[in-house]
This record gives sequence, C-alpha cells and structure tokens, in this order.
Amino acid sequence: MTVPGISATRRGALGAALSLLLLPLALFALPSAAIAAPCAAVSLGVPAPAAHANTPPSLGVWGTKGSGPMQFQGPTGIDVGPEGVYVADQGNSRVQVFTENGDFVREIGKHGDAKGEFLSITRIHVNGGGDLYISEDNGRIQKIFEDGHVHLYEGSGAGDGVFDGACGITVDYASGLIYVVDTKNCRVQKLDQFGAFRGAFGTKGSAEGQFESPTGIAGTYGVFYVVDSGNSRIQEMSDDGAVRRVIGRPGDGAGELNEPMGVALDRDGNVYVADTGHDRVVVFDNSGDFVTQWQVTGGSSAEGRCVADIAVDGDGNVYVIDTVQTYVQKFGPISKSTDGTPPTTKVHNADDEWHRTEVKLTFTATDVGGSGVDFTEYTIGGGGWTPGPVAIVPAPAEKHQGDGPIKVRFRSVDRAGNVERYKSVTVLIDTEAPVVEVHRSSVTKGRRASVRFSASDRLSPQLMVIGTVETKSHDVLHTAQSEWFKPKGLNGWSFIARFRKGYYLATITAYDRAGNISATEQNWLVVN
Repeated sequence: MTVPGISATRRGALGAALSLLLLPLALFALPSAAIAAPCAAVSLGVPAPAAHANTPPSLGVWGTKGSGPMQFQGPTGIDVGPEGVYVADQGNSRVQVFTENGDFVREIGKHGDAKGEFLSITRIHVNGGGDLYISEDNGRIQKIFEDGHVHLYEGSGAGDGVFDGACGITVDYASGLIYVVDTKNCRVQKLDQFGAFRGAFGTKGSAEGQFESPTGIAGTYGVFYVVDSGNSRIQEMSDDGAVRRVIGRPGDGAGELNEPMGVALDRDGNVYVADTGHDRVVVFDNSGDFVTQWQVTGGSSAEGRCVADIAVDGDGNVYVIDTVQTYVQKFGPISKSTDGTPPTTKVHNADDEWHRTEVKLTFTATDVGGSGVDFTEYTIGGGGWTPGPVAIVPAPAEKHQGDGPIKVRFRSVDRAGNVERYKSVTVLIDTEAPVVEVHRSSVTKGRRASVRFSASDRLSPQLMVIGTVETKSHDVLHTAQSEWFKPKGLNGWSFIARFRKGYYLATITAYDRAGNISATEQNWLVVN
C-alpha cells in the first residue's frame, strides 16, 4: 500500500491501522510513479486588498479505533449536511452521523453488496435535503435518499460510466449532474441522477487539465475544484473540463502542497485543502491566493497521521479526518481582519569592521499587522532583488573588483501584500594587502637608528607593522610592533643600535584592518 506524500514510517503506521480491513482502500493506493512528475511552475498570488486570516482554534476531537458508535476503522471521507457531520467509516462499511459537537446521531449502511450496503467506501457528499451520495472503490456509486430509498449505479473498468477507483463525489445543483473522481483513470466523470454517463474530462499527465491520481472534488453551479494529488495542486475547472486556474504548487512553504487528498469550500468561496503530506489545512481565497494554513493536532503526536478529507459547515467551522489515528477534529472559523502595516526586518552579523572574506548577513522579519511575513529580499551593491533570509556579500579573489564599502539593501513583504520601505547596511570588504617599501639605513654603534619605510593601503584606514633586525644568517637581534596608525608619507622605526659593526637586514611587515598581510620587505641596516 502506497500513501502519497507520506514517509515510510507513516506508511507503515497506515498499513498497520488498516490491516484488519478485508478490502483494500484504493483511495490511498496511489502508485509511486503517479506522483513523480510535478506540475508546471505556478505562481501563488499575493492577496489584495490586504485581507488575511489567523489560525482558528481547535474546538474538539472525537473518535477512537473500533467498531462501536463513535469508533472508526480507517475513515476516508467527511461532509456536513442537515443532520450534522457525516463520516465515511470505510473499515466498518458504514456512514456515521454526528452533531456538530461530536455527539453520535446514527449510522447508515452495513457490510454487503446490496443497495444501501457497502464494500469499500471512499468519499461521501450530502446535499441540502439530506440525500447522501457515496462512492466506492469497486466502482459503485450509491444515492441514498433522505427517506431511505436507494439508487445504485455500478461498473468497474476504463470505459464510459464505469470506474477504476471511484473517489471524490459532488453534485452540480444547476444541472443535477453527479461528478465523480475516477482516480486510477485520471479523470472526472459526469452522471445524471439515474446513473447514465453524461461526459468526462481529464487525462493522465501534469499539464493543465491533466491529473495524476486525483482524489477529491468540491464545487457546484458549473465550477469545480479537483484535488490533483499526484501533482500537488488543486485545479479549478469549468463543467466542460476547461481550467480556470491552478491553485497551489508542490513544496513545503506557505501555500505549497504535498500531495493533498481533500478539498472543501465555504460560503465565501474560500478553498480549504487537506494537505495530507504536511498534516495541515491550507486555505486559499476565491481568487486562488494563499490565505492561511495550520497544522492538524488531534490524536497522538507519537503516531503517524494521514489527514485524508475536509469539510466546512455553514458557520465556517472546519472538520478534518485522520485515517491513521481514526478521529475527527473540529476547528473554528478563520478570523478575517485587515493588515495595512508592512513587516519590520532586522539584519544580523553587520558591523563596522573590514573583512577580507565573504560576509554572511541574516535577516529576521516580524509582521505586526498579523497577516504574517511572506518573504524577505535583498540587493547587494545595487544589483537586482533576490529573495531569501541570508545574503552573502562576496570578497573578490581576483583584481579586487568590488572591494570597498558595499551597500546591502533589504526589505520584507507580508502575506497581505504590504512592502516594507527598504533599509540598508554597509559592508566593508578589503582583499588587497598593504604595500611596504624599506629604505637602506646606516647608524653609528650605540646611537639611535632610524629605519625608514613607507606603508600604504588603498582602503584600510589604519595599518600596523612588525619590524625585525636580523643577521645575514637570520638570527633575530631585535623586534618591535607598532600600534595602529594612519599611514602617511615616510615612517620611521627608531631604536638604539647595540649590535656589532656590520651589515644587518631590517624587515618590515604590514597588516591592515581586514587582516591582509603585506609581502615581507627588507633592506640593509649598516652599523659603523
């Protein structure tokens, strides 16, 4: 059994959790090859006007493993309807109904292949009148009317009106057509209320309008959101299969998805995604722009998770199911507010010192407006803006191009689209060594000697020198180190010459503030 976007550890946990089931759960049996090809690059927009949402509170968790009321064996689908919250309890071959606070109401169905019985439930949909639509992995589609009457359509395969892994299901209330996600055939099929085939759209692939192991669908009145799990995206499509927009893209960042499995809409048209591979809920607005996201926290953190489906009620409360840990978690509505304040960014590792190697600046940003920081960007020396929390100011290795004061500008943008006014710091780069010239000197023994030298550096404001006097055989007789000084014209190093008469080597080495070292320069000191 392969679970898309789930680590080997969590796949094992899911397999163990469902090992008691007599029938395979095809909803999660997505081949690894089907999730290898990512979709084409898709842009995530920045919301405008500056609206954002905060993480909603958790309002409760219910459900344990088992076969009794309020117990589940591998729940696979969830929806809300007139009686409350409906959960597809796949392993127990039934649908359980709860109040919105998690109190048990009743159960629908039992194991079997007759009308109103189930073999392998995958997803459910409830309309406003309480009619229940159920898809099964074996190609069966059932409609259970509110009065208990049942319509059954069934057929397995790849032709029109039959399915290979029927999964997500919804109804277009404008046309009355039933839309069913045909997972392994990588398409969405349309049936009328009597089960007759009325069309299909989608093929296998990663281009727009194509799918890799689709798993869920939501929408009505001619606009539908299809969970393209293998391509880690949601495709917003018209009833004829035309792509209106692509929502989300593969990745781990804000608004990015890892093989999602469920989707739902609220009354405002916001799109809620069960981002299975990240164990979280991700929300986009009706323009496809990222709004907010939060982790699913119910159950035990020590066990694997598999957030498989999602539903939203008329008050904006959000319900998710965890197939591995067999529970329902309810979250409150997202709280919308307005953010008109740009983020504030701080820079770290900036100083007033000179550097002869690259300097790594790091940025941290906070957003008091509440929408959250979207990204930070910087520009070095007047170049283009580059996104990222770290800027590397290079220290040139050849020809010293770029040495000197280098200005780095930086700013951040929040999720509401507010752009911070840029700030700047100056980084001092010096990779050039000082230049030293030592002049020949002479002195009478016992008198004060003055070794004349010149030292210069194009950039460093101060130098320090170390001087030595040594014999021709390199025995050091005298050494001294200066303080930091500003190089200017000819400099001198004075000391009493207590050496024997003869020739000695006076050596001067200069250091600049960046730590560059001059070539060692020498000349003769003659003691008479």
